[in-house]
Amino acid sequence: MFNLEAAIRTWRRALDSGRVLLPEDLDELERHVRDHIEDLTANGLSTQEAFERARGEVTADSRTAEAFRKVYWGKLRRKGLLGTSLLAEWAIVRSQAVIAIRGLRRNPGYTFLNVAGLAVGIACCLLIVLFVSDERSFDRFHEHADRIVRVTMIIPDGRQIDVTPTAIAPLLTREFPQVEQAVRFYDIGRFRAVAVQRGDRSWQEDRFMYADSTVFGVFTLPFLEGDPASALRRPNTVVLTRDTAVRYFGRATQLVGETLRISSADYEVTGVIENVPSNSHLQFDLLASFASTRWASREIWDSANFRTYLLLTSVAALPELDRGVQDLVTRAQSQEGARQGVSFAYQRLTDIYLVHEGRQRFVWIFGSLALLILIAACINYVNLSTARSARRAVEVGVRKALGAHRGQLMRQFFGESAIMAVLSLLVGVGLAMLLMPAFGRLSGKTFDLAAFADPSLWLLLLAILVVTALGAGLHPALMLSRFRPAAVLKGLKGMSGSGGRLRRALVVGQFAVTVFLLVGTRAVLNQLELIRSGDLGFDRGHVAVIPLADAAAVRAIPALKSTLRNNARILEVAASNAIPGKQRGGYSLLLEIPQEDRPAVSATPVDPDVVDALGLSLIAGPGFSAATNLLSNPDSARYQYVVNEDLVRLAGWTAETAIGQRMSVSGGRRMGDVVGVIRDYNFLPLTEEIRPLALFVEPSWNVLLVKIDGRDVPGTVDAIRSTWREATGGSPFNYAFLDDEYNALYRSEERLANVLGAAANLAILIACLGLFGLASYTAEQRTREIGIRKALGASVFGIVTMLNREFSLLVLGGFMIGAPVAWMVMNHWLQGYAYRAPLSVWLVLAAGLTILVIAWVTAGWQSWRAARVNPAKALGRG
Repeated sequence: MFNLEAAIRTWRRALDSGRVLLPEDLDELERHVRDHIEDLTANGLSTQEAFERARGEVTADSRTAEAFRKVYWGKLRRKGLLGTSLLAEWAIVRSQAVIAIRGLRRNPGYTFLNVAGLAVGIACCLLIVLFVSDERSFDRFHEHADRIVRVTMIIPDGRQIDVTPTAIAPLLTREFPQVEQAVRFYDIGRFRAVAVQRGDRSWQEDRFMYADSTVFGVFTLPFLEGDPASALRRPNTVVLTRDTAVRYFGRATQLVGETLRISSADYEVTGVIENVPSNSHLQFDLLASFASTRWASREIWDSANFRTYLLLTSVAALPELDRGVQDLVTRAQSQEGARQGVSFAYQRLTDIYLVHEGRQRFVWIFGSLALLILIAACINYVNLSTARSARRAVEVGVRKALGAHRGQLMRQFFGESAIMAVLSLLVGVGLAMLLMPAFGRLSGKTFDLAAFADPSLWLLLLAILVVTALGAGLHPALMLSRFRPAAVLKGLKGMSGSGGRLRRALVVGQFAVTVFLLVGTRAVLNQLELIRSGDLGFDRGHVAVIPLADAAAVRAIPALKSTLRNNARILEVAASNAIPGKQRGGYSLLLEIPQEDRPAVSATPVDPDVVDALGLSLIAGPGFSAATNLLSNPDSARYQYVVNEDLVRLAGWTAETAIGQRMSVSGGRRMGDVVGVIRDYNFLPLTEEIRPLALFVEPSWNVLLVKIDGRDVPGTVDAIRSTWREATGGSPFNYAFLDDEYNALYRSEERLANVLGAAANLAILIACLGLFGLASYTAEQRTREIGIRKALGASVFGIVTMLNREFSLLVLGGFMIGAPVAWMVMNHWLQGYAYRAPLSVWLVLAAGLTILVIAWVTAGWQSWRAARVNPAKALGRG
């Protein structure tokens, strides 16, 4: 039967919980409601109907509460009750905080598992966010970054390359007012090392570039001394970075006017700039004037070895410039002998590293990785929180019976969740700071604590805090605060069925993430293993690569080869223009028979012994004949070519008929005979397919290849160094091994594998922490059942199997979700390689089996402990 007085008391308590009404306000509202009820009952409504309508008409309008809220604090101040009210509010908050902290201290194991899992996830997420932030910052430090574009050339086979002829920059500057300034770079370090000498000391430099004098007007490169406008205007002038200046002179200032000998010429130091930031795609230590090169005074179209950058008047000028340039190139092709079939395109400076150098996929992978790990940690956190909250049903029932309303209980749960989240956040940030140096070594980047001064990072931390606190507190706050005291105190001890379903769904999601990370890590490692040990078609083991940095080193090649071959530990010596993986010289193929077009091929100047030094497989022809004078260019019609199978197919020959064919790779001035056919080998990175290749004998060499037997590597290197110094007269000596140089091309993939592996291990750790806590909770909830089963004769193994069956199903569910996603994502990633390791079904199944074993070990420990409890004690506790 409806009790009006009880209904009015409940209504008053609900209004009072909002803290916007004083007692006299409530009294006034109550009088209005009672008067309205009296009028409505007089008109024939029942008492309950009258109460509902009166309550709605008097207080349901949100404007009523808002009106009282606006004057609440003013009334308290006028009545002198403001301090008392604030103290009461503080007392409530303090009481809830104390209760929460006591609860955490009473359950140290639960607190550790929850804080550790979320803290590890937050730390990992923060470190990866720092990595992604650094990747996205590339080239954005330049003042005019949004207006700078790089000109690229599209060659007839459709490839887009990042170099252009020298004519492009001056031509565009003259013809188009949209081009404010242009600058050309010639990156000589891309092809060979450069010898730098000061006094009796010498260095080999591979970060050496030439640039137009306009470079400092286009790019933001702060000067320590010197005049940016004139620093590179004259020939034989050079600007050094700070660290390079210190390395050469022991200081970074008062260097203008000093002299360095570079490649047998004297260069005047005209400026010192700050070190080029690591987040720049242009990296150099020395920048010499473009006026020093033989191309400075000529606008030519037949040599595309120069990077060209434009500073536009505005971003909107690019489309109009693009249309005009194509007309200009067409005119140049007909009037100035520009190469037919080429066109030009533009790349925004801020897109070069991320988009055009392929780093965007790493940003997406690492960003997704951070999100997945954070989701796994939050799932673990929410799961443990909701599982633990189920044990508090009786507490909630008692508190509600003593007068606590739902809002107070919800605040209590959210408060506890917030305290736990703040604690986890603090531990996670501290852990991230502690692990920052190790993560820098793992990812190949340099991080410092200044990164934590970024406001956007703290906004992210705040978002993590809010999401996790709400996520962990929302479910128990809504579910437990809704319980009816009578039902709970009569024996309801667990959550409703939805709580169990939520926990199971969260565990499935967590293991899906873990399976995905394991499969991804294994796929990347398999690809790296293919790169390291796969058959690439050439021998890269124990081949020392020695840069030829000056003319003295090149002139010493005959003497070096003769002397080094007398050493029994040295198997072969040869010179080459480039090493496998970096052979990119582009030429047009000219055959003696008439051709409609001249397809592009790769070609590399070598000496006659390079086939043996690299272990290339000669399948037809005698190969190169020994040159009588290695340093003499052959007659323009007497070149010798060793070609690969792909070029043979392109020309329409067979390996046998190719021998003796006439061809050239540079118009008619290198016409010669094919003297050998070699089996295809990967002279380009594995991201690209094998292309037509021609090796020809010509003394345009940049490296010396020395193949050793590997028995005494340090001793052999010392012998090579000694011979080098004697033969070259003191040219700088540096070396690296070919397998290291080749593997360096895939340093990004190696770092990806390292970070993925670390992330997979962390995900497993987080999943195990959550599973351990959940298994403990499950075993405790089923204590009485376990006691009954043991009393009826069940074995320990049978009980462990029973308890682990549910976890096995959850792992299987996670596998069914994570495995297909991992398969699709990693297959897409592997498409970036022309030659890739297969992604087998067994790899995916192995990942699932690994997770299942880990889950059994983790949950099985708790299940085994629960199964060994004495049945009498178990029934007593139940």
